[in-house]
Amino acid sequence: MKIFPHIEQGSEEWKQLRVKYFTASTLGDWLIEEPKLTLTVEEIRSHLTAQGIDFDKKALRPALIESLPNEIYLAHLTYTGRRNDAWEGAIETRLGNIAEDEEPEWDTWATKRGKALEQDARIFYENRTRLSVKTVGFVAHDSNDFGCSPDGLALTLPIKELPEDADPAMFANGLELKSHIPRTHIRFLRRGGFREEHAMQVHASMASTGIREWHLFGYCPDLPDMLEVFKWDETTDRVLDGLLRLSEDYWTAFSELKSMHLASIHREGRAA
Repeated sequence: MKIFPHIEQGSEEWKQLRVKYFTASTLGDWLIEEPKLTLTVEEIRSHLTAQGIDFDKKALRPALIESLPNEIYLAHLTYTGRRNDAWEGAIETRLGNIAEDEEPEWDTWATKRGKALEQDARIFYENRTRLSVKTVGFVAHDSNDFGCSPDGLALTLPIKELPEDADPAMFANGLELKSHIPRTHIRFLRRGGFREEHAMQVHASMASTGIREWHLFGYCPDLPDMLEVFKWDETTDRVLDGLLRLSEDYWTAFSELKSMHLASIHREGRAA
């Protein structure tokens, strides 16, 4: 993990830095969607017949799928349109940052309020957990392709200055703070928590940093707080794999865009 400890979140320098990466806060569950077999029962039977494979005419779809040759099975796996749109959209958004025109960021009253309460939330968290939390601007994965902006990193041992190239074992856990508006906070309290709503961001933060535990802390003045503890698990493994594959596809698209740009320059040169 590479830490940018001296960059302030929300600053112009921070904005210029994070556009170079896929970031944890922009990811959805589309990242870990598994492809599904699109063949109907009749189509499977047709493939098995064409391959000369005997099968039970009364067998249900799962049993018929087991009889399919692997190359046919793999050829008919596909993702949903929603996943494909989100996947390509993430790549195109990052590619779009190459251009000088920047998309405006819109702050609602709720997001401004959340930012204003962040320091109070961090203090409440430290008092509740007795952990020493360091604030950092951004943390990038070793691949330098994706990262996150944690609201804090809890140290295992006190340290004055964080190194840029840090060992994840230095940290007891990462921290994500959420200061929702009162009615939203109350809704989560009544439902027993807000784990599912922010799970992808938390797992992506662990995958980006290598830190094996992450705390999600909900704070709202005059209301009970909420603490959700995440530990690295199979979902985190899948998120890390998805981020690495997304990064590979990004660089393929980057090379294609660069080739198109060079071809355009060449055509303009010949025309001149």
